[in-house]
Amino acid sequence: MQRRLLLAVSTLLLLTTSDLQAQKPVAVEGGLFGQFSKLDQELDMDDVVSIGGRLGVYLFFRNFMIEVDGQYGKTDWTAPAGVTSIDFMPVAIRAVYGLPLGERLRLMLGAGLQENIYKGRVQTFASGASAGNEYEDAYTGLVGLKYCLNEKWSIRADGV
Repeated sequence: MQRRLLLAVSTLLLLTTSDLQAQKPVAVEGGLFGQFSKLDQELDMDDVVSIGGRLGVYLFFRNFMIEVDGQYGKTDWTAPAGVTSIDFMPVAIRAVYGLPLGERLRLMLGAGLQENIYKGRVQTFASGASAGNEYEDAYTGLVGLKYCLNEKWSIRADGV
């Protein structure tokens, strides 16, 4: 259900873009990022470094956007049958507001939904049956800083 919602909103964002000026209604913002994720020890997986991309569209108000991001990384899962390498692929959609702290600096505050995908996290039992926990839903918050270099470029650091 949530994957369909993410796909529908992503498609809508792509279809409604018309202007590339930063932080104004109907403007588009895109970016690439790296992320370190500290995973819960109960998952029996190593922490992971991933790369990703984000696409945001400013809607309705200046400095308010709907943002979709996705990332990819590899990690090791200590399964009952031994250590297995799996793909870690979170996908998120968030509402993000850039609170102006000056002419070029914004405090980024956001909240939304995220689905973590653990591709390959399936356990096979001696009976031949298999079970997996490849998907995990989460509510997320975002806090960060964004420094606007000019109308087209900015640098952003945030924590989810």
